[in-house]
Order: sequence, then structure tokens, then C-alpha cells
Amino acid sequence: MASDKMTQLSIEKIRANRRSSQILTSLVIVACLLVILFSYYSKGSVALRFIIAIAALFISGNSISYINNLEGGYGLYLLKTKRGIHFIDSLSKRAPWFWKGMAEWGLVIAFGFLSYPIFRKRISFGAYILGILSIVVILLFVLPASCLPLGFFNIPQIKALSESCSIGTSQAGFIGYFSQIASSIVSRGLTINLITIYLITIIGGFSLFLIGVLVYSSLSILYVVGITLFGLVTSQPNYNVLHSVLPEVIPLIPGITIPLLSGIAAFVFILIVHEFSHGILARINKVNIKSVGIAMFGIVPIGAFVEPDEKAITKLSKKEQNNISIAGVSANILFTFIFFVLMMCTLIYVIPHYFVNNIILSGVINNTPASKVFSSNDIGAVINSWNKIPLTNASNFAYAVSLDKPGSRVYVGTDIGNYTIVANSSGKIGVFVSQVSSPTKGILSGIVNFFYAFFGLTFLLGFFVGIFNLLPIAVIGLDGYRIYKTEIRNKKIIKIITAIIVISILINAIPWIWNI
Repeated sequence: MASDKMTQLSIEKIRANRRSSQILTSLVIVACLLVILFSYYSKGSVALRFIIAIAALFISGNSISYINNLEGGYGLYLLKTKRGIHFIDSLSKRAPWFWKGMAEWGLVIAFGFLSYPIFRKRISFGAYILGILSIVVILLFVLPASCLPLGFFNIPQIKALSESCSIGTSQAGFIGYFSQIASSIVSRGLTINLITIYLITIIGGFSLFLIGVLVYSSLSILYVVGITLFGLVTSQPNYNVLHSVLPEVIPLIPGITIPLLSGIAAFVFILIVHEFSHGILARINKVNIKSVGIAMFGIVPIGAFVEPDEKAITKLSKKEQNNISIAGVSANILFTFIFFVLMMCTLIYVIPHYFVNNIILSGVINNTPASKVFSSNDIGAVINSWNKIPLTNASNFAYAVSLDKPGSRVYVGTDIGNYTIVANSSGKIGVFVSQVSSPTKGILSGIVNFFYAFFGLTFLLGFFVGIFNLLPIAVIGLDGYRIYKTEIRNKKIIKIITAIIVISILINAIPWIWNI
């Protein structure tokens, strides 16, 4: 009897400790959320808000780790479990041919035409053709829409790219979208830069695409910094040239640089899909999984993991090892297509019923054709049409403006009158506009906007998380390093490539110094 009472007391004590831990953890999470929300909506310095948010995440991460006795440090901690292993195992038994084919398709998307000589007969002809076609479709029709979700970024320079997006929506739905892309290519033509990007990506896949973008961007940044330093020596500094380049490395923190709830939901989905795909291919190849989990920084998920038996993986063939390594990237690219469709469907068929977008005249440039027509009293006027094209949002406006030619007549319809303005030698009339969106259905518009943000962020971030994992960086455990290590015998070559990429990433972060 006494031992039973002691056991009961021990159980009750454990339960009490667990409840107190849960209460304390909840309080820490709520406190961190409040600080992040305050930082997100405050109008202070971007740098100060960023520092406050990082400090809140650092403190909350250490607190949660200490309260729950979790592995971690410096605000980071791991949430491990075995609960997802059975689910992964069951998925691996369903259509294993699909998962293997998806992995081969991902290798072609990763390395383009070069995947054939690199992997030789380890990729089927069908996967090879489908992969090359997928690269072309992504370049021509999917990536142009990546400017749309940039409007959710709480970074002025990035948000401006969304407002200048040349992709509009029309009542013709997807047919209208594809026709816009085609007409834009025909009207603007293919520039040398665009042709170069297309060729590099088709030849070397999105692995070479990303490496090329990072190296080219880093060289551009060094060139701009060099011009500025030379200006300081000659006493004629041109600081404006510094703001002509944007950092390619963007800190993504839900509640600070991207929306909180939809940002966290997008991150969790992307990371789970990525890591579970690794686990599925591991189980197909009879590799045991020790645990699954999520890596957290404060209350923000920054990574997910599936912990397989690494020794068992090293005993597999090159093809099986590569399939496991590329599985996460393949899944991210596959869901890029899916969420691209979901985002566009929401934008075209749902958003118009819950939001009203107005294009507002927000400014007029002096000594331009528009300054002869509009005055300061006209600021705030609603622009309804541009060259008889109805304006429904900023991207639709950007598309209409892109069709203007030097010296052409531009017909501008507003709520205060209709005007005909002759474009200058640059094909511009000299106006600034802004998009003002207002909900029409109350709480339903908020729900619709959440899902639109979730679809858009998952589409955009899923793609870049996928191709970023193709980089051969061992320190942070990227999938590309495993593939490079499997295929390249000379380790010095891998180290050289890795050094170039890491240096390029660091250089690409430099513009934050003068942009924050």
C-alpha cells in the first residue's frame, strides 16, 4: 500500500511539473509573440526592430530549452519525436515507383542537361525529358509570378519589386496570364541577360542558376562599393549608386520581415515536406529512421529533420544515396508548381470577390508630360484604366505601362476625367501610383488574405529553399554537399566551389549595411 501511494505521488508530481512547464512555456511564447508583433507594426528603424525581434527569439529560445530540458543553445533547440516515423514508413510503401521517379526528376531539375553525363544511366529517359521540360516551364511561366508574393515582405525595397510586377490578372484566368507572359516576351524581346540565364539554367539546372546569380550579384556589389570608395578618394562620392543594388540574402523572420501566421505556416509546411521526403526515400531503401523533428529559434521554425541511420546510407549505391539526398529538393519543386496554381487561382478567382483594389495617383514628376495635365490637387485620384486596359491591381498597372512606347499616346481614365498624354522619349508620362486595397467581406477577407499569403509564400519560399539546398555547403548540412561528395572524387574541387559560394553569400549580405 505504501509503495502504491509513493508511486501515485511520484506520478502526480511528474504531472504537476509537466503542467507547470507547459504553463511557463505558454507564457514565454505569448510574451515573445507580443514583442514580435509590436516590432512588426511599430514605425521605428528597421534595424532596431530587427534587433529587438532577434533578442526576443534568443531569450525565448533559451527559456523554452531550459524549462523543457531540450537540446540546444543560443536560442536554438530541437523538438524530437518518433511519432512521424510510422507515417513516413506507410507513405514509402505506397507507389515507391513515384518517389523514385520524383527523385530522378529532381536531379534533372537540379543539374539540367549536365545531369545526363553526371549521373549517366542512373536517370530514366522519361525523367530526363520531363525534368528539362519542367525547367523551361518554371523559367517561362512560373518564376515571372514570383514577384506577386513579394508584396508580403515587410522590406520596402523588396515590396517595391512587387508593386512594379508586370504580371496582371484578367478575367481570362490562366489563359490571360499565359498570354500576358507571351506578349511581354514578344514586346520586350529576349535580352542578352535573359538568354544567358535561360541557357545557364537549362544546361546546368537550378544548381548552376543559383551559383551564377550569387557570384554575379556579389561581383556587382563589389563593383558598386569600389565606385563609391573611388568617389571618396576623388571627393565626388555618389552614394545613390549604393542603393541601386539589393541584397540577394534576405532575413526571413515571421512577424518581422514576413507575415507572422502565414509565414510560420509556410515554413512549417515547406520544412516538413522537405524532410519527410528524405525519410520516405530512406525507408524505400531499407534505411531505419531514428527520429524526426523541428529545429526552432525561439518560437520560429528554422529547419526540420529526419534522422536516418547514416552508416546504412553510406553502404547504399550512388543512385540510392543521390535519390535520398535530392528527395527534399524534388518535393519542394513539385509543391512549387502546386502552390503556384493555388496562388494564381486565389488571386484570379477568389480575391476579386473579397477585396477592392484601387490604383491611386500618388505623385507627379516635375517637367514631364503628366505635369502638364495633373496638378497637386489631383493627387489621390483613382486611375480606372490605362490605354483602355481596366486596372485592377498594381501588377495589372505595371503590365499596361510596359506596353507604352516613346512618343505614343497614353489614354488615362480616372474618376476625375479622361486624359490623353504623349509619352516622353523613355516611354513614360511621369506619374507615381500606389495600390490601395480594402476588404469587402469583413472577417472572410482576412481568412482569404491569410490563405493567399500562405499559398504565395509557400510557392516562393519553397522554391528558394529547394534550390538553396542544392549548394554544396557541408557546415549547415545542405543536400547539395552530399551529392557533390558522392559524384566528385577530388575533394579540393568541392572545397573551392564551396569557398566561392560562401564568400558570395557573405558579400550578398553587405547591402543590408546601407539599406536597413
